[in-house]
Amino acid sequence: MPFKRGRIWRIDIKPVGYPHRIAVSCRWRDKKTAEAMETTVRQLALRGRHDVLDALRAGEVTLPDLHEHVMAGTLKQVTEHKDDPPLEVVIRNFHRDHPTERHIYATKKILQAAPKGARLSWLKDIENLRELLRLYRDRGLANNTILRELQAVSMILRDHYGEGGRRDIMADLSKPRADDPRDVYLEPVEIQRVLKVAGEAWALPINLTIATGLRRGEMLALKVGDIDFAGAVVVRKGKTRAARRRIPLYAGLVPNLRRWIASQRLGPADLLFPGLYPSKVQKAWKQIREQAAVPHVNWHDLRHTFGVACAKAGVPMPTLKTWLGHANLRTTMIYAAYEPGEKSERYQAAMGSFLGPNDSPTVDNLPLVGAVASTENDLDTLLNLNRRRTRR
Repeated sequence: MPFKRGRIWRIDIKPVGYPHRIAVSCRWRDKKTAEAMETTVRQLALRGRHDVLDALRAGEVTLPDLHEHVMAGTLKQVTEHKDDPPLEVVIRNFHRDHPTERHIYATKKILQAAPKGARLSWLKDIENLRELLRLYRDRGLANNTILRELQAVSMILRDHYGEGGRRDIMADLSKPRADDPRDVYLEPVEIQRVLKVAGEAWALPINLTIATGLRRGEMLALKVGDIDFAGAVVVRKGKTRAARRRIPLYAGLVPNLRRWIASQRLGPADLLFPGLYPSKVQKAWKQIREQAAVPHVNWHDLRHTFGVACAKAGVPMPTLKTWLGHANLRTTMIYAAYEPGEKSERYQAAMGSFLGPNDSPTVDNLPLVGAVASTENDLDTLLNLNRRRTRR
């Protein structure tokens, strides 16, 4: 018998004559319709239509569609579309295999762009992909965001058509160039403008993110006990082992944190910012950045602001890597361009102590080896010299 989960009826049966159990949603709120769908499944098993039931178990066809085809006598269409499942089913299976927030968010936009009842083959059409790309651009998404959306499309195509098929389908799609994250951060004047617009409710989360470089998820998961008022923030959970770390805490934030914890009556095991979740932060930040006239800055760019500020202050890259929780130093090296200019001055002073303040050798004054030979005789001499070194 069908059973109810929430408001939707489901079936979980092992029909006679079929070797597997079938547990699928009826996607219907009416019990009689759900019972009719279950009867359809049992009848197909008795008729030996295991190919159709296999398609149902694999998600290549939904139970309401299968029931409709059986009632209309068009069951042949189900097997014809076996290799071209409904796009909605494909994306639901993709969510199950890739349950990350950004993949779910990206693939939902595909369903919004595709017509109702579209199948997987809709994504194979290059014109549809170009229309999807135009939709992303019309919504004002940043280039990096568009590339992440297209990455989800690419993963779906690769899962169903292989790497070669994916490459052939997306070969003619002109993707946008990636944004340089080093160019997106807040200047001190912009920070003051943002804090003024944010008010007391959001000033502390924004200040804490800029002062520690915490990711949004890390900031939301922070507990009161993770704050060491002696001068550190402890991140106990993260997406990698490197994400678990201690970050210095700016002394100017300690009084604000103490007042916040006291006003909210929070204990050591309580979340530092109870009631905040990703979509709420995103919605609030969108309003704040527009009012502060920094629409190009995303919440994650507050973390970039921390990285740029530390690099400008002369924090060594390995130390900054630890504070940011990067798994690889190469990721941190994007901030090396902001290291202070005094390092260049130190280099000039060091070279001056060896070469002398006015000793600027030209190519003409350099010895022959390693220099550009200017005459034919010089070139012969250089070749002979290299031959003698090779023989040795």
